[in-house]
Amino acid sequence: MKLHCLVWVLLLIVAANVADAQKLDRNIHIETIVNAPVAEVWKAWTTQKGLESFLAPECRIDLRVNGTLDIYFHPEAPEGQRGAENLHILAVEHNRLFSFTWKNPAELPEIGKQQTHVMLKFFPYGKADSKTKLVLIHDGWGDGEIWDQAYRYFIKEWRNTVLFRLNYRFDKGPVNWSYPPQNTGRYNILVH
Repeated sequence: MKLHCLVWVLLLIVAANVADAQKLDRNIHIETIVNAPVAEVWKAWTTQKGLESFLAPECRIDLRVNGTLDIYFHPEAPEGQRGAENLHILAVEHNRLFSFTWKNPAELPEIGKQQTHVMLKFFPYGKADSKTKLVLIHDGWGDGEIWDQAYRYFIKEWRNTVLFRLNYRFDKGPVNWSYPPQNTGRYNILVH
């Protein structure tokens, strides 16, 4: 009986350590196939015109390592409330990798000034490399319920808004910011 109890205690300790390790290593990993070649998808993510065609009505980008990136979801709002402002570009490998910091949503002011990390990888895909496999990895999450909320929020936003609109942009054309499209479930966007 003592051995049986000891085994259960050890299993609980191992399970708790595994859960803690998974939380430390957690990231959002999303993949989608975009109906455009890598060079075009790269331009959509790395130029002002490209970003404004699917991500937000107003953007600014200084495409270089240590450059800045501003994504204004609400351009008319006061500074600091316009969206993802004052982001930093961490890595640029032309047509292969784009990495930058990202801010938590304003709805979570307790961690609003904390920044996470987004990495985009671009892979040629399909017949004659006419499409792009885009891999988005978002990491740098803290611990606690407020961080769990941010994590859940961004899984939804990356999949249902950002990557949906990226696919939409190459399927139907640039987003009309007066009437932005809502996710119809039409595009294959996989969360791992």
